[in-house]
Amino acid sequence: MKVKYGMIHGRFQPFHLGHLDYLKTALSRCEHLIIGITNPDPAEFVEEKTSSHRHVAESNPYTYFQRQQMIKECLIDLEVDLNKISFIPFYLFNEEKWKYFIPNPENLIMLMRIYTEWEEKKIKRFENYGIKVEVLEKYPVKTHEGIHVRRMMKNNEDYKSQLPKGTIRVLDLIGKGML
Repeated sequence: MKVKYGMIHGRFQPFHLGHLDYLKTALSRCEHLIIGITNPDPAEFVEEKTSSHRHVAESNPYTYFQRQQMIKECLIDLEVDLNKISFIPFYLFNEEKWKYFIPNPENLIMLMRIYTEWEEKKIKRFENYGIKVEVLEKYPVKTHEGIHVRRMMKNNEDYKSQLPKGTIRVLDLIGKGML
């Protein structure tokens, strides 16, 4: 049975094929998907010991808007009804802001994959807030990682093989100074 509101979250720096798989799995679990884009505001980056690179500027090259456009283009490619999607800036480290962006936690399920201790820590935070969590996978092998994609981009390697077409189109616009 599908839940009313499902939510995924991530930095999506950039939105790669692993993210696309996560998104497609989440879409099959809910009627309306909320996509929380974390680290929406560089002025509010917070260092996290279990995830040491997530707060540094070089790991966050794309704006909230650019990342939203990457995901939106991929959703359009999948022919997803965008009326069933909401994008929110998700201030992962500021639970006081959550109430302004998400539905009542009783009507929401956070859909997650667990890769490291960092995700385990987030699950506890969500559950303490009252958000139900469904673990989609525990410790799967990562086939795509933003840090590797960014490194490939920096080294002029074949990074496009790691990205959905929608992300590539948005990156082309960013490269032309249009976004």
